[in-house]
Amino acid sequence: MDITTVDNQIAALRALLEAQRTRVAADMRDYPTPVPACDADFNGLIDERIRLADAVVLLDALRESLFDRSPMADVWNEHRHGVGAAAGH
Repeated sequence: MDITTVDNQIAALRALLEAQRTRVAADMRDYPTPVPACDADFNGLIDERIRLADAVVLLDALRESLFDRSPMADVWNEHRHGVGAAAGH
């Protein structure tokens, strides 16, 4: 699999996560008020919003690590434990 395909797949996954974040935000915005603190459905939306935000942060970090072209990334990737080692370089 080439790097462009990986980048496209990451972008597609990020778009999916962002669409879900938009849906959850709309569900929260449209939720009947007042919302009691013990409302399990609304609290579930809050939890989902947090999980989706965390997933986006992790995905962005993964993408950054895959495409990092800093000098230290090159050193790491050529190290026996880096990406080059995994690819058999």
